[in-house]
Amino acid sequence: TETALGALLKADVNLQRDARFFDIRETDDAIVIAFEDKSQKVSGPLRMFLTKKPTLELKKWMAKDMQGRETQIELSNIVVVDSFAAELFKPSPIALDRFR
Repeated sequence: TETALGALLKADVNLQRDARFFDIRETDDAIVIAFEDKSQKVSGPLRMFLTKKPTLELKKWMAKDMQGRETQIELSNIVVVDSFAAELFKPSPIALDRFR
């Protein structure tokens, strides 16, 4: 879990406890969240880009390596093999406001 995604890969994910948020922006069709793992075992913040329409989906993320180079991972041609309840990953406006 010593990656930019470390805070999200733990068995017990608690972003309020384990992450430091730098920026959260929300538009009608997207959410951008920038944060880093408080453990500081990784070099820099992670920026996640999620689309809201038609459903909430992670589309890409960006992270910096130890040399300060940025890596961008973009997801495309996503095939859904299982379905989860929509409420499982739906952030409430109140939860987003706490980090702004």
